[in-house]
Amino acid sequence: MTPPSATVPAGTRSRPRFEGQYTDAVAELERLLQTGNLLPGRGLDPSGLAHLTGYTSTAMYYALQQLASRGAVEAAGGRWIVPDERSAQASARRAYKVLEAMIQQHAFPPGSVLPPTSDLSFTLLTGRRAMATALDDLVRHSTLDRAATRYAVPAEPSHPGPTPRPEPAAFPARGRPRLPEVSKGPDRLAVRHLRDTARAQWETAERLPHSALAQRETLQHDLLRRLTLAAGRLEGQPVSILGPVRAACSRAQAAAGTPMATLGDRHWRYAVLATLLADLADELTRST
Repeated sequence: MTPPSATVPAGTRSRPRFEGQYTDAVAELERLLQTGNLLPGRGLDPSGLAHLTGYTSTAMYYALQQLASRGAVEAAGGRWIVPDERSAQASARRAYKVLEAMIQQHAFPPGSVLPPTSDLSFTLLTGRRAMATALDDLVRHSTLDRAATRYAVPAEPSHPGPTPRPEPAAFPARGRPRLPEVSKGPDRLAVRHLRDTARAQWETAERLPHSALAQRETLQHDLLRRLTLAAGRLEGQPVSILGPVRAACSRAQAAAGTPMATLGDRHWRYAVLATLLADLADELTRST
């Protein structure tokens, strides 16, 4: 979609003359973004990119449109910008969205106290200042209460909202279709390896192309399905065992279902979900 006030470069047609040039221009611009040649926060325009790459302004215009639709660049105010995925503002926004989803899905039940800020910072790959901003914003919107240095979920809803499901999706209600059973859950050490790899890719600012990230997300959702099925087989266990597994499962499901707009946001969610899946695998191991 064309940004609100963006205009097609003078003399351009609805599509570039050569489809191959258009495809190559997209690939070249994506390569520049992945290798860090275009720094976060930098403004992008078709003519400047044409001078940089040797492609026409028309080809770069459509390359920008294509990458904006994938979330690899941001379209705002009639121009395109390289996203600054590690800014404090972006970090706080992402942490806020995921924590809000976790609370709504009772991964942190009403009346419970959240883990220390340092633990949340580790799990959500978010600096402590950005995490504090996200938590304070949740307090401001009455999603959390604050007491001294800890944060807690209100014991009673502070405002009307959708009635939460009586149990998380990990434990389907009677009569609801179930996913096919699997022989056993994924290997705990393999899940930990995936977590360490995903976290390292985020922390070293390794840029994953759209196709590679989409493939990893698909595999990750299959892993979540398998762990969910393994968790469902614990139904009937004591609350001391079932409670931590339910909570870990809800946290992973909340993160997986939280929409993310940009490619960088999705990469962050991928690394966070990898951590939450490893936590769930650990809880499953302790329950057996």
